[in-house]
Amino acid sequence: MESTIQSSGHVTHTDMSAGIHPPQNVLHCNMDLKSMSEGISVRPSDQTASTFFYVQAAGIFYCGAKYFTERQDFPSFLIKYSMHGTGHIHYCGQDYEAPAGSAFWIDCMNHQFYHSDETDLWTTAWLHFHGATAAKYYEQFIALNQSPVVKLSGNTLLCTYIRSLIDIYKHQESDLSADILASELIVKIMTEMLMSASSAETPQALQPRFIQDAVELILQNYTQKLTLDDFSRIFSVNKYYFQKLFKRYIGYTPKEFLTLTRINNAKKLLRSQGSSIDQIAEAVGIDNASHFISIFKRHEGMTPKEYRIQEASAK
Repeated sequence: MESTIQSSGHVTHTDMSAGIHPPQNVLHCNMDLKSMSEGISVRPSDQTASTFFYVQAAGIFYCGAKYFTERQDFPSFLIKYSMHGTGHIHYCGQDYEAPAGSAFWIDCMNHQFYHSDETDLWTTAWLHFHGATAAKYYEQFIALNQSPVVKLSGNTLLCTYIRSLIDIYKHQESDLSADILASELIVKIMTEMLMSASSAETPQALQPRFIQDAVELILQNYTQKLTLDDFSRIFSVNKYYFQKLFKRYIGYTPKEFLTLTRINNAKKLLRSQGSSIDQIAEAVGIDNASHFISIFKRHEGMTPKEYRIQEASAK
């Protein structure tokens, strides 16, 4: 279970064995969480709160069937990503579903009620945050998406960013350098939400055909060594121009997208018990197992072995 302890300018990692305290401004809640759930709670300094986007709380929750939260009048924005399972949310008088691969973004001053599906249990990566212009980002997201829930790309970095925020405050005291890094990650999270909303608004047909073909090429050939020179040759375009357009339309460089594709396919293999780490690394196109472990940990905040144990425990 979770216990949150706050102190000005400091942060403590939650202790899931100590019993749980309801989140701020909760009307009703049932923190039905599995023991591998984790999170941090932060009270920012006055300087951080007035200057940067800042973390209020963040976590990874493995929800039980009875998990729910009902809240309003909390000055915070919440982005909650569905890693697995399905969540349901009642927000501003409307009902929404948040299946795996989607995320919702809400203003916690408004009434909200969200809960896990009773059979398709919910696993979420979530972030409570604020900042001087956070409302402007949120308003732009809603204007683009017309809904608090958005479907994210299969190569989303949202969970990685949230894990990174947890790691920042889990391993060091809250200080200016940590808060600056956290602010940068929050901007990346909001930007990914906005880009996902914008992608839903902008038809794929508006993307250059060779960008769509390049995405398909990576998805089908991620086990191969693909370089900018390869893309330049295949699509008869300057490699630097290609990289610039790919980043503009997809949100990642070709190398980043290739790496994310490999990591996501590795995660699928890790959820089964049939292959060793060395075999999985080779299967996704990374020859060196140590390099694979390093890349995986950088993106997921844990080693492949730790991920496999966590996923097995969540079943």
